[in-house]
Amino acid sequence: MPVRARAALFLTLLCGLAAAVMTAPVRAQEPPTLEVTADRTTVTVGDRITVTLVLRLPEGVQPDFSALDRQFGDLDVLLIGLPEERPLPGGRREVRVRYQVAAFRPGGTEIPPLTVPLKDAGGTAGTLTSAPIPVTVQSVLPPDQDPGDIRDLKPQVDLPYRAGLSRRAMAGVAIGAVAVAVALLLAWRWWRARASAPRPQPAPVPAPDGPEVVARAELDRISGLGLLDAGDLRQFHALIAACIRRYLTERFAFSAIAMTTAELARSMETYGVGRWPARLVAGLLSECDAVLYAGYRPARERAETNLAMAYEIVTLTAPPPAPPPEAEAAALGPGARGR
Repeated sequence: MPVRARAALFLTLLCGLAAAVMTAPVRAQEPPTLEVTADRTTVTVGDRITVTLVLRLPEGVQPDFSALDRQFGDLDVLLIGLPEERPLPGGRREVRVRYQVAAFRPGGTEIPPLTVPLKDAGGTAGTLTSAPIPVTVQSVLPPDQDPGDIRDLKPQVDLPYRAGLSRRAMAGVAIGAVAVAVALLLAWRWWRARASAPRPQPAPVPAPDGPEVVARAELDRISGLGLLDAGDLRQFHALIAACIRRYLTERFAFSAIAMTTAELARSMETYGVGRWPARLVAGLLSECDAVLYAGYRPARERAETNLAMAYEIVTLTAPPPAPPPEAEAAALGPGARGR
């Protein structure tokens, strides 16, 4: 084939390929989706329900979960898991987050429609809303028992009674009185001998350690157990969470041990915890909850950071040290010693 004919054929094929590419239909980007599921829909009072949200999002779209824990209606939120992401084909990604809730009133209820705000890279906002999930909450009482049924007390047992005292009883009373008199006499003599003896000076009782000293000692103990070397992340984070909850209970005199992480986050500042330490506590306990209940396994560096955060919480909230006597006298002035 002549060179000119080959060039013409190559040019024709190239133009056809370019036209095919330019006229090929552009595949429309799939919209974001939200799927909400519950691991159980029939429970008894106080049982935990794991609610899982699965979002499939286009590239550049970010969800906002900050207000989601206030959308569960009459269900109490016990645990908020950390979001988990994984890539999907076509540049999309899947975001999965778990919540643990519980109902404390028997009867019919529901997991209400949950709304997740979205925002893309261009600042365009949108929302995704799920369908409600009905939940049946059963009472722990037997079906045939009425909770308002209060039964009367059983009748008392009648015992035989005889008026007066027998001779044997009178003799027992007399012997008992003599025994009591002898015991009192011996006790009085022992007390007089003990009072006349020189008393040793008691050793000074050391002041009890403050809650911050106890908390730091416990964190030192956790650090030395070797749990991270053994890969036991659950026990490591369980001990840290328990230590911080006990410290808050003793330091600020409120029952932090009996509160969920969400309840602590809402009420710590009310009991005198500063705003920044309160945020550190909420973040640390949420991380520990994710390890204990949601199967989250942080890297060793992250686990060591959580331990360092526990030390920082104790340092930021510890009471200031008392000044030494010399400094206190100097602050009162030159005439303080003579008073």
